[in-house]
Amino acid sequence: MTMRKKTLFLSTTLLAVASGGAFAADVAAPPEIVAAVPSGAHLVAFKKSGDQMGADAVAVYETTADASGSRNRELLVFRKQNGAFQEVVRSDRIVACSTCSPERSDPFVSADQIKVTPGHIDIRQSYGDAHPTDVTFAFAYDKGQWRVTSASSQDGAGKVTRIPLPSSGLLKDFDGGWQRKSFWNALMLNDVKHSFRFLLAQPSESALAGKIDDTRKESGDWHVAARVADGCIALARDASGTFFPVAKPGTSSKDQASQEAMAACKAQGKGECEAVRTSCSAGPI
Repeated sequence: MTMRKKTLFLSTTLLAVASGGAFAADVAAPPEIVAAVPSGAHLVAFKKSGDQMGADAVAVYETTADASGSRNRELLVFRKQNGAFQEVVRSDRIVACSTCSPERSDPFVSADQIKVTPGHIDIRQSYGDAHPTDVTFAFAYDKGQWRVTSASSQDGAGKVTRIPLPSSGLLKDFDGGWQRKSFWNALMLNDVKHSFRFLLAQPSESALAGKIDDTRKESGDWHVAARVADGCIALARDASGTFFPVAKPGTSSKDQASQEAMAACKAQGKGECEAVRTSCSAGPI
C-alpha cells in the first residue's frame, strides 16, 4: 500500500473519531441538489467537475441512525443542463452504510473519498486499522448513461479482488457488495448450578444455534433465557440467587437494559438485587 493511501486513510479515520463516525452537518450545495435529499436525511458530501453546461456532480446523503446506530447512504449523480444540475441516476448500493464493513467500522467518513472529473466518478472506501482494505469503484459517462468501468478491493497485503460488475454495465444496476453485519447473542442459565453463560457476537443465527447446542451437550440443565440480534443482554440477581434477564435490541441501550433487569428483580425478586452483567453486540468482541 502506498504512503498516500495510508495518509488519506489516517486522515479520514481521525475525522470519524472526532465526529463520532457521523458527519456533523449538511454540506453546502446548489438548491436543486439539496431539494433532491429526502425529508429526514441530510447531505454529507457534494462534489462537482465544474459549473459549465454538461458538468457532472455527485451528492451523498445519509439517514438518521436506526435502532442499532447504523446510518444508510445513497449516491446521487447529476449533470448540469439548462442552468441547473439535473439528477441522472441514484443508488443506495454504492456508498457503504456506517456499519457495513466486515468489522462494522465506517468505510465512508469524508467527501475526499470521492473524485469527480468531467465524465468520470471515482469512489474509494476503506476499513480496517492496522492493515486497511481499500474498496474502489470507477464510473464513466457513455452514450447518455453512467457505466461501471472497474470495481475492486485491495487488502493490506496487496491482494486485489475483483467485484462483479452487472451484466448491463450500468451504475444503476451495480451492487457494491456492502452488507450490514449482524451479531447474534444469547444468555444461557443453568438452574441446577445457579450459573450463567453469555454467548456473544456470533456472525449468524445458525452460528448462535450451534453454540447453544454445544452448551446443552455439556449439560441438559442449560436453557436459553434471552436472545437478541444487534443488541444488549442484561442480567440481575436477587438475594436468593434467582436470575432476571433482559434483552434489548439496539447497541446503544446498555444502560437501559441494565436498569430494566434491575427493575424486574426489585419487582419480583427476594431481598437485595445486584446487577450481574450487561453485554452488547456493538462490534466484534
